[in-house]
Parts: sequence; structure tokens; C-alpha cells
Amino acid sequence: MGQWMAHPGAFLIIPIYGALWYALDKESWNWHSLAVLATWFMTLILQRSGYRDTVALHAKLDELLRVQGQARNELMSIDEEDLEEVEKRRDKERAAAKAQRPAPDLFAPTSQQSPSQRSA
Repeated sequence: MGQWMAHPGAFLIIPIYGALWYALDKESWNWHSLAVLATWFMTLILQRSGYRDTVALHAKLDELLRVQGQARNELMSIDEEDLEEVEKRRDKERAAAKAQRPAPDLFAPTSQQSPSQRSA
């Protein structure tokens, strides 16, 4: 739905809807009606802008994955999956990354000196 609403053809719905509204219910056609259509128009503009940014970001990430030798190709097409599948994959990747990363040693000495050590 988001992809369709970002298509330029979606903007044709607004004048068609406005014309039908005027033809079928002239009594309710007023400034409020124009505000509704303007709000709908702005919503489509924002949707298109957001979708464009998302597609551009995906293109950049696909390029980075393509040139990175260690990247796995199956992640390049993850944006074609359903949201639930993407979330499952993301959780799986986070768990794998967390398992590979060593736990921080909270009791290890730090390189910072305490104020009493600096003055000595």
C-alpha cells in the first residue's frame, strides 16, 4: 500500500475524489472540504518523500553489501519480505552478534586515574 501511495498516479485520486464530492454532495462542499483535500495531498507528498528516502537508503546499502566481500547476499533482498519476517531476521542477527561479542568485564581496571591518584 505504501509503495502504491508513493506512486505519482496516486495524486490523481485527489481531484477525482474532489470532483465526485462536489457532484454528489454540493451542500457539504465548503472550505472544510478543500482543507481535507489539501491535507490528503500533503499526506501523499510526505509519503512519497519518505518512500523515496527509504528506497535510496536501500540502494546504498545494497551497493555496500555487494562490494563487501564478507557480506551475505541473502540480506540484499530482505526489503522484499513482510515486516514480521524482517523483524524475525533482525532478532536472529542481533542474537548472533551478541553471541559473538564477548561480555564486558565490569571489574577490569580502567585506564582512567582517580582524582586522588592525579594529585600524588
